[in-house]
This record gives sequence, structure tokens and C-alpha cells, in this order.
Amino acid sequence: LLGMSVAFFPAMGPAIGGFMTDNLGWRSIFIFLIVSALLLLCIVWYNLPETYKKVDKKAPAIMSILYKFIYDAKIIGLGFIVAATNGINFCYFAEGSFCLINVLGFSASQFGLTFLGVAGAAMLGGLTSRKLLNYYSTAQVLQIGILITVVTNSLFSVCIITNYLGYNFAKITLLIIFVIAQMVNTFCKALINANALSLALRNYR
Repeated sequence: LLGMSVAFFPAMGPAIGGFMTDNLGWRSIFIFLIVSALLLLCIVWYNLPETYKKVDKKAPAIMSILYKFIYDAKIIGLGFIVAATNGINFCYFAEGSFCLINVLGFSASQFGLTFLGVAGAAMLGGLTSRKLLNYYSTAQVLQIGILITVVTNSLFSVCIITNYLGYNFAKITLLIIFVIAQMVNTFCKALINANALSLALRNYR
């Protein structure tokens, strides 16, 4: 569920934002965010119960925990995997708009609609991760996600480099390549992030 939500909601942002930009102007996005944030603050303030329970034992020092994190090779390695996965995803969020809007002539709404498939892939990735954990270990599910990500982005890079070297793909072909690559990346993000964090923090429970 964690992996699904982390991948799903960022994917829904461009779909909502693109529609609002085309129909209400870009300023409407910030008004929407402010109103949403205030509404969520009120809901949390009045409905989320206090869970803190005072205990007698001394709380661990924050600096000592950070020190352990910094010198824990497992934490560093798995943290790098999570960072790389998120980096790949957000590179598309940043560059996808340029390619689809400026190069292919999409409107903001049309660009946003491509993320509906991405959001669906996020949900599918979370459900798939949960299902796979019934048959494989957390580390094995993580490896599956990494392998698919590496293969997908290698093929995507070859396609893009080939296009820039002179073999110009049709616009519909570029669109399919972009959207499928991002859907697979988001699917794998749901496989990778939650399982990597679970492995990283296993010794700190």
C-alpha cells in the first residue's frame, strides 16, 4: 500500500493540473493546493486521535541513530536504489512535458491524461508487490523491480538516442514509447521503494 500510494498520487497530479491549466489557468493550481492543504489540516486536526504514550524508558538519541544510518552500508545502498528510482520517475515528470507538449504539440490536458495510465500502473505495481511477497522474499521482489527498471530504461535510452541520431520515429511511436516507459517505471517504483525501505529499516524496529 505504501509503494502504491507513493507512486499513484504523484502520477495523478499532472492529470488534474493539466486539466486545470487548460480550463482555469495555471494560477488555479496553487489556489487548489492551498484549499486542499487547509482542508486536510482541518480533517487531521479534528479527527486524528493522539497516539503518543508517555513511557519511562529513555528515548534514543537522534544523533546516535543518524550516526548508525550514515555508517550502515545497507542503509546507504538501499537508499541509493530508492533515490535512483524516484529520480528516473521525476525526470519523466520534468522532461515529459517538454517532449510531449513542445515536440509533439500536446496541450496541458492531453499531457496530463497520459498519467492516467501511469497512475493505473502504480496501483498495479502495489498489488503485484503484495502478491509476489506471498511467493518470494522481500529481497527477491526488489531484485525483480530493479531488473525490469534497468531493462526498460536501457531500451528507452536506445530508442531516444536512435531518434536523435537521425532515425525519426513517427509522433505516435514516440508517444507510445514515452508512456509505456513511464508506466513500467512507475509499476517498478511500487515494487522497489516499499521493499527497499522494508529491508533498510529491518534492523531498526
